[in-house]
Amino acid sequence: MNALVAGRRAYAADVRLHQFVRAAEGLLPAEAWGRDAFVDHAVTLVSEAPDPVPLLRDLYQLRNIAEHHGDLGRGLPNVGAGMRT
Repeated sequence: MNALVAGRRAYAADVRLHQFVRAAEGLLPAEAWGRDAFVDHAVTLVSEAPDPVPLLRDLYQLRNIAEHHGDLGRGLPNVGAGMRT
């Protein structure tokens, strides 16, 4: 719950994303470790989405980039530069 609240309060996109993915991870079982396990388990949280697997993979990759203080633009190669801020 703290990660969800922190994500809502944060201004920076990388901090918000990181906290929201952490909040989702908090709902998953302990064995959901790594990208593929995260996707396999998190898909149940977004089952109404048309094809959630690519989105969940992207979210996990972006979370890792944010965790290691990288440029989120690296994880969004198909998005225009104006959309990355």
